[in-house]
Formats: sequence, C-alpha cells, structure tokens
Amino acid sequence: MTSTRIAAWDGAYSRSVAVFVWMAALSAPAPASPSPSAPDTAPQITVVAVGDICFAGGVERAARKAAAEYPFSRMRPTLTGADIAIGNLECALTKHKDGLDKRYRFRASPSWARRLADAGFDAVSVANNHAQDYGRVGLADTVTSLRNAGVRPIGGGHTLAEAHEAQVIEQKGVRVAFLAYLGMFPPLLPIAEREPSVAMANASAFARDIKAARRRADVVVVSLHAGVEMSTTPSWRQKSLARSAIDAGADLIIGHHPHVVQPMERYRGKVIFYSLGNFVFNPSPSFLKNPRGPWSGMAHVTVDRSGVVAAKLVPLRIVDRQPRPLKP
Repeated sequence: MTSTRIAAWDGAYSRSVAVFVWMAALSAPAPASPSPSAPDTAPQITVVAVGDICFAGGVERAARKAAAEYPFSRMRPTLTGADIAIGNLECALTKHKDGLDKRYRFRASPSWARRLADAGFDAVSVANNHAQDYGRVGLADTVTSLRNAGVRPIGGGHTLAEAHEAQVIEQKGVRVAFLAYLGMFPPLLPIAEREPSVAMANASAFARDIKAARRRADVVVVSLHAGVEMSTTPSWRQKSLARSAIDAGADLIIGHHPHVVQPMERYRGKVIFYSLGNFVFNPSPSFLKNPRGPWSGMAHVTVDRSGVVAAKLVPLRIVDRQPRPLKP
C-alpha cells in the first residue's frame, strides 16, 4: 500500500503541476499484466470522475448572464471524450421551497439536469449531505429531473432500495457498476424504506450491495461522501469506510466532501481517491481566502473486464467558478 499527500497547493503554478505529477506517478497502479490466455485486444474504457458540483447561489446567478455551456465549457471536451463521466451533485434540483432547518441549504433549477447531460455526465452521486436539503420532495425531484435528462442518479432514489441499487453502464463490452454512499452521521432524515432516501455507508451495506453489483458488472466503483471539510488529510473514518468497501469487493473508490483535494492511495491493489475537491461550487468567503480553494482534481481511470488497469489524478484549476485543465 502506498499513499501520497498533496503538500504544496499554494505554491507557484509550475510547482503545483510538479506536485500533482509526482503524486500521480507514485500513487497510480501499474498496468495489470495480461494473463497468457488473454487477447491483446481486450477492450479498455476510460472513466473520469470529478468532485463536488453545486449550482446554487452565485453559480446560478452567473449562469443567467453566461453562455449555455457555462460553467462546463472548458471541461466538456474531456467529459464527452471519456467513455463514462461521473460527479457528485451536491444540491437539490427542485422548485420546492420548504427546506430543512440547517445552516446551508442548496437548491437550483431542475433545468440543470439537462446541462449536466449536455456537458457529458453519464451519472452523478446524490448520496451526500445536501441532497435532502429540501426534504424528501426535493430529493425525489432531483432524481426525477436527472433521469428525465438521461443522467443516472447514484446512491439516491424514490425508495431506499433504489438508493442502494447499482447503476450499471456498459461501454465497449465492459460493464461498470456505480454505487454511492453518504458516510456522515446522523442522516438528515430518518431512514425510510418506502420514501425518497440516500444510501448510508456501512460495512453491511457494502457487503450486500457490492456482491449484488458484482453479479451484473465487471468493475464496481463506489462513490463515498465523507471526511472533514477543508482538510487535505483523509480522516480515520474516511480511510476505514473506503478500505471497508474494497474489502467487500469494490475495485475503485471516488471520494468527495472535503472540498479540497486529498491523496490517492493503493490498498490491496485497488485505488482510492479520497477527495477530488470542488468542481463547480459557489465558494464561501473563507474558502476564497484558502490557497487550496482554486485547485481541483479529476480522476482519470482506465478499466477493462478485469478491473482497474491504470489511474491518475489530473490537476484542474477553478477560475470564476469554472473548472479547467492546467496547461504546462
């Protein structure tokens, strides 16, 4: 097992790029050696994953004055060029105005579901601490809006069973199952089997859901919402949950919630991205003052029917709420 930490996000541009390349080189798994009987033409596909996406507040206001491609125009070629693209949708897409009694509530127009689809997203996690900001109605509206736009919601559904059901996407004959979980307690709303819910992370859920997903797919990806905000170091609970999911049979873990980039790790030959940071998010004043705030990461993973072949963390920079690739 190897682990590398991001150490210098607030340095100069060239130094930041060097840190990212160094981290990716140490953390990415070596390509799997094909078995003697495996054909050289075994199909491979690319999966890209990005971090937290929230259209509330300043993002939605800016979008009214911007082109239709906002805020994804700089990333659309990358997202559409991948075989599968996923992210973490951290706001309710609903017109419902009755929110929960909490400090931060994020809501945006259901029309954003179509923008996600147009940007190239195939699926997004809704298992996070803002999916139910506007109650079960808001979550149900979000799930419906995404499905109508052709974007698969992961980790949330109109029932608890839907929330725990893997979304399987097949490309070039490779079947990839996606599961998503909220790893923060207590949940915003009580667990209810027959009402709109999100999947909560625990060992028993991992064991049950990953086993079921494995029967339908070649590769199992788990999206995990956990950790401490603004911390560049994974918490003990983050590590415990991510490793537990791999112990249960997951091939790849995609983490989010801290809003800043955290390390990659290899555990038992599998890959964990602990946090990819923000992707599209309206930053708070304190976040704007943080030198790590403008930086983001994208997981770029190659898989085949046997699992993960290669993985790297691609550096992104956020300018005017718009993520973009770094250019050397």
